[in-house]
Amino acid sequence: MLTSQSEVPLKEHLGLGLISLLALGQYSLVEIEVRTPLYLFVSYLVQTALLIGGVVFFRRKQFYRGELPALMPVIILTAIVSLAAEPILRLIPNGGSSVEVVMVRAFKNELLLFTMICCWRQYQPLTIAISLFVFLFSMALSPTSGLTIVLMGLYLCASIVWLITRYLKRYSGTIHATQRQYSLKRFLALAIFPVLIVIAFAPFASGRTIWSLQGFFPTSGGEGGRDEYSLSGIGNGDALVPGKENVQSFAPLDDAPFREDDKPSLYDSFSEEYGEPFKPKNSDRMIAIPPNRTETLLPELVEEMKTMQQSGRQFSMLRDKVGRKRSDVESTTSKAIFHVVGRVPLHLRMETYDFYDGSQLIPGDNSTNSTEYVLNEHDEMHWLEALEDCAFNFFSPEESHVLKIVGIDSNIIPTPLHWTGIAIKDLNTRNFYVEGQHRVMHLDRDALPDLVPIHVRSRVLDERNFDSAQVLYSAIRQRYISIPDTPDMLPIIELANENTAECTLKREKVVSILNYVRDNYDHVEENSSPIIGDKDSKSLSITPFLFETRKGTDYEFATATMLLLRSLDISCRVVSGYYVDPDNYDRRKDHTSVYSQDVHFWCEVDLGGNTWQTLEPTPGYEKLGPPLRLYERIEHAFLEVISWSITHWMGITMSFVLTCMILWQRHAVMALLALWYWKMCCFWLRIATSRPDKVLLLTRDLLDRHLALVGHRRPVGVTLRKWLLESYLLNGQEREQLSDFMYLIDETIYGSRGNSPGMLLDPLLVSKDMIRHFSWSRLRRG
Repeated sequence: MLTSQSEVPLKEHLGLGLISLLALGQYSLVEIEVRTPLYLFVSYLVQTALLIGGVVFFRRKQFYRGELPALMPVIILTAIVSLAAEPILRLIPNGGSSVEVVMVRAFKNELLLFTMICCWRQYQPLTIAISLFVFLFSMALSPTSGLTIVLMGLYLCASIVWLITRYLKRYSGTIHATQRQYSLKRFLALAIFPVLIVIAFAPFASGRTIWSLQGFFPTSGGEGGRDEYSLSGIGNGDALVPGKENVQSFAPLDDAPFREDDKPSLYDSFSEEYGEPFKPKNSDRMIAIPPNRTETLLPELVEEMKTMQQSGRQFSMLRDKVGRKRSDVESTTSKAIFHVVGRVPLHLRMETYDFYDGSQLIPGDNSTNSTEYVLNEHDEMHWLEALEDCAFNFFSPEESHVLKIVGIDSNIIPTPLHWTGIAIKDLNTRNFYVEGQHRVMHLDRDALPDLVPIHVRSRVLDERNFDSAQVLYSAIRQRYISIPDTPDMLPIIELANENTAECTLKREKVVSILNYVRDNYDHVEENSSPIIGDKDSKSLSITPFLFETRKGTDYEFATATMLLLRSLDISCRVVSGYYVDPDNYDRRKDHTSVYSQDVHFWCEVDLGGNTWQTLEPTPGYEKLGPPLRLYERIEHAFLEVISWSITHWMGITMSFVLTCMILWQRHAVMALLALWYWKMCCFWLRIATSRPDKVLLLTRDLLDRHLALVGHRRPVGVTLRKWLLESYLLNGQEREQLSDFMYLIDETIYGSRGNSPGMLLDPLLVSKDMIRHFSWSRLRRG
């Protein structure tokens, strides 16, 4: 057996216990995905009780025996039991764990044992090392949350305090005294200050903690193995999340499953969301160029429209049945068709429509596209980049998005309007990319490959700079101002002119029309008036929406906005694709899921200078804006604080009043807290050690604290007896109580624990009498 070293103070042992409990708390978050919160809470309380009981047991054993018992067999047995119990637990439903968790659990059990025996100083460094291992790996295996950030801050603070205290105590006997005194509290405060800065900025970070240890663990994708007990993002298993790089395996998550059959195309999503298209018997439609434009191009546009009608890509606004209701969508298990990593909301384009014949939106061909594309290598990937000159420099800096395709029956790459680069790993040939419509790229294959991340770089129009340009929306393209040649257009033209009568600039007209549509019409998820018979081919399908029901689906909002703007000679087109809804953002997986029902219609308006602008006329949908500037973020945060304060004014007022009262009576509050701390320490000394005389030293420290709070701090080198006698007028009983107390203090520090006369007095009773006679209120009165 080893001989015992110097006795570890109780406060130091409790500090190590606190560090271990913080590590145990972080470990509890690892199993929060497979265990109920009640189970974890009860388990944590049981472990805390075991830790306290073990500390009391081993401290008593150290006091009576003084020698270190043979604990190596217990340490080895604890590790073996922790590992051997896993096969048994896997026989219980939901009882198994992944290999990573089993390993950390074994170290957690060892941490409990080493914390109990820290009363022998040689085990303290190993305890700190194991607690650091448990905390770091538990943080890597658990999802990042506010509780994780709090535990991390508390663990760092407790560890720094322990390390500094141990360092100072180690060299306290060798450092020579100088005239300048250093405050330990100030030193600790300066040491903890960087930690507090990290905690303050931690909420602005995003993503899982596992990314900070990238390379230590296999992430999603792995090597193709399978383990049903794997955690999300760790190892290989059924719960893997879709990866951003090197996706080799993929798991059937609820919102990201395999799509083995029936992959939806864009037009499948149309039929599923809006209902089946209705084809009128008389399909002859006319496209007219306004009279003030030359009519030489009219036959060419009509011929192009007829050609595109035969392609089967037109979208009919007449539907045979009511589209499915949102309640039906939410009641079924919806399957994501792809995921998006990056800022949202986002409009991803799939098809553009240049013509409207009164009942159908008809796409244009790609004969007018003149954009040049090149393939360049950056960041170990080959990027398809668009060489397109824009007359206006209204764009924000580039930002990246990652599309993780799950299953969609289309070879069109969903991209934002102003994309600048597209990259697919290991795709290094320009011939694989084919341009369809304007800035709509296709892969030269039947459908996009599943489970392959597509990287997209794009820019966002910064509309805050539009005021500097007076020539916006001045470009007029005949194909984008064509309107149906029908009498139903006359009320629409009058409506457009009526709402822009006071506008002088075309930009003001665009804003006025957009606000009118968003403010005066209601968006519904299903068709409000399904088509049940034939319809006059010369009437417009959009007329009931604008002048009768005043409510409709998103394609009706987009079509109405397009017609109103074209009536004002503003080039506009309708676009269909997918809307990446921020409500579908999964913070744990760090991506936003896109479903078949997220198919959407919106508008794009020509600014001129080869630049288009996205317009979102449907209420409830928003478009992605540029990143906020620094002063805008400060302003936004300030307004959020003001709004929250107004909402919770009663609680803030009560908190302010309570804070003022505490500050006013801060000395009394601090004295009360010091008294409670003294009582808890006295209780612990009586049950955990056989040295109740140590309560006398705690009482002396409490009296010094009371003297400091009333402004009579005891000078260095002056005894407590002398200072009390010189500062206060004591009566006989108080003098006698002070003499007994100081006699016991001297016996505790300099005497032996024998049968001396002073030890006949109960230290706890003497201390209580001393606190009662020399309380903070008594010393304050003088």
